[in-house]
Amino acid sequence: MTRDLNDTLIFHRVVQSGSFTAAAIALQIPKTTVSRRVRELEAHLGSRLLHRTNVRLDILATHVPIDLFDDEVDVALRLGVLPDSSLVARRLGTFSTSVYASPAYVERHGSPAVPNELRLHPTLALHQARSDRGYTWPLHKLGRKATHYSLEPVIVASDPALILDAVRAGKGLLLAMDASVAPEVEAGRLLRVLPEWIGPPQDLNALFPRERVPSPKLQAFLNYLKTQLRFGDMG
Repeated sequence: MTRDLNDTLIFHRVVQSGSFTAAAIALQIPKTTVSRRVRELEAHLGSRLLHRTNVRLDILATHVPIDLFDDEVDVALRLGVLPDSSLVARRLGTFSTSVYASPAYVERHGSPAVPNELRLHPTLALHQARSDRGYTWPLHKLGRKATHYSLEPVIVASDPALILDAVRAGKGLLLAMDASVAPEVEAGRLLRVLPEWIGPPQDLNALFPRERVPSPKLQAFLNYLKTQLRFGDMG
């Protein structure tokens, strides 16, 4: 299952980056590996997902508002809270989140013992973490209610992919999906801090225009995400 999830995450990065080369640079793996893993995902689905002749992408993974008609996109895969819109949402699953840092950061600065100490550390945050109380992360222990803890972010971005390099480089702490950073943890580039504390779950939704019927190819891809990867077991 981990291999299948990694293939899908690589595919998402190709979509986000716009090319195999850019995705390979962002993931720090060879371009041939990126291309091969996408081909294997397509072979598993029995359908081509990317039009390689002009790099036209029909599936978009995004954290920002888009217009599926103007952008000529069949479906958007969106993580996190959904804005009010006329789009139809199909929830594919839920991901757990935790706080991470690089080993080099922990060696130099230590790690917070409790969430209240997050204010004493530089953090890498998403724009979505801002509220009328400033930047916060809602964290909780298993079985308990979440509390919002204040942050002092040194970098703020709209997409976690944009701050992954910063956390690898030891610039601060990052609240991230456990599944998305699992390869970094396995490779020893990141480690979990505040291990008893859990971040907010992140829903993965497929968004469609109400007027557009999903194609069989798209339905096959979404069914693959829903059933083969067993997203529901990751929350």
